[in-house]
Amino acid sequence: MFVRRLLISAALTFSMFFGGASLFAQQAHASVRDITMSVSLLYRNGRSKRFIWKLRYYPATGLCIGRVRDRDGFANFDGSYDPVSRVFRLVKHYPNRTRGRKRYYYTGRRLGKRKVMGTARFDSHFGRKYADWTATVLFSKSVYRPRYRKIHFRGKLNYINSREANKRFSWTLKYDADSGVCIGTVTDRDGFATFNGTYDRVTRRFYLVKHFKYRRRGRNKYYYKGRIIGGRFFGTAHFDSFYGRRYATWRAKKLF
Repeated sequence: MFVRRLLISAALTFSMFFGGASLFAQQAHASVRDITMSVSLLYRNGRSKRFIWKLRYYPATGLCIGRVRDRDGFANFDGSYDPVSRVFRLVKHYPNRTRGRKRYYYTGRRLGKRKVMGTARFDSHFGRKYADWTATVLFSKSVYRPRYRKIHFRGKLNYINSREANKRFSWTLKYDADSGVCIGTVTDRDGFATFNGTYDRVTRRFYLVKHFKYRRRGRNKYYYKGRIIGGRFFGTAHFDSFYGRRYATWRAKKLF
């Protein structure tokens, strides 16, 4: 009887773990949405400008990323969308600019199903306003079929202004090129955690949320941003969001 119960318990554990992992992967893909915005920017002096923005939204992390080429040049987008408050917070970054500002900050609220209204600012989402903007927004109903490949990293997390010892880590992620989704798990000195995020191949940027589900003390979520430069990964770690207070830097090397 004891052996039978042990076998049943092991079978249930196996089913819950791998079934949960499979469901996690399916949900990660089901939640990816493509967004098209037709934007009108109205400056304070009366001039106006029109854009088409292409973004991708990941509800599991709230992340919005994208890119655009307009008359001002090539730009990256990163930011967030909160479906509860219906607010977009986006940063437009011109990485190749040699003159003028490289970053502009857009905050907008979704009104009804397809309209967004907001402000454009310098320096931060709370900086000096230089324009208003409106947009017609369309969320696609794209469905992605996962074709994961594994990416294994080994690196080091260097804490900023902390007595905590720097931490070496080894991450194994699953990456799908079609949707950009990255998922994975890790067990380190702080316990077991899951990863959910994305990698954008064009701009070579990573965004990962590390979530300790069963942690009883301290924070449960940490946010990692990074970029591939010359075959290595460099980034920052943040509290609260991808734009929250930075608490560490990290670098890693891809093993396979």
